Amino acid sequence: MVMEKNTDRESPTVWFTILLCALLGGPFLSAIFFIEPFPAVILPGGAQTRDINNSFVKNTQSKLFAYSKGSEEEVDMTKLLHSVPDHHIRYVIKDEFGFKKSNVNENYAGLIKKIFPWKNRTYQKMVDLKSFYSKNLGFTIDSLKVLNIESVFDVSSGALVDRKKVNETTIDLSIYE
Repeated sequence: MVMEKNTDRESPTVWFTILLCALLGGPFLSAIFFIEPFPAVILPGGAQTRDINNSFVKNTQSKLFAYSKGSEEEVDMTKLLHSVPDHHIRYVIKDEFGFKKSNVNENYAGLIKKIFPWKNRTYQKMVDLKSFYSKNLGFTIDSLKVLNIESVFDVSSGALVDRKKVNETTIDLSIYE
């Protein structure tokens, strides 16, 4: 007695393979023909990209000034933040060097402090942070000023075309004694 195979029904793996090829083949073919279906995947992105429009490149540079007893001194950020890698310094600047006031709704403050313990900024932590920065610089800091300068360069010649002050932020540290 010979058993016959049931040829009326097709294998589910064949349909799965056809479906998978259709789903993955479309974006692959569009990438071959220079149509970008997923720019975040195909193109580079992040902090290392530069916006180039009409053969000009914009670059933003931050300068830090420390005030102590009325005198102003430009400070090297790597000296102030010696333990922070260079590519993370912009996030420290955005957080105002750890002195940024929290704008958390009081109803959710307890939950936020449990999830993000580094956002729990007490007065004593601010005093400790100020003394840490003062120790790194070698003098007592009364306030910090961050100056962001945007420079525009011509790509073909490399010449500086324009330079302007974008914004200026002053952080008063005299209240943390």
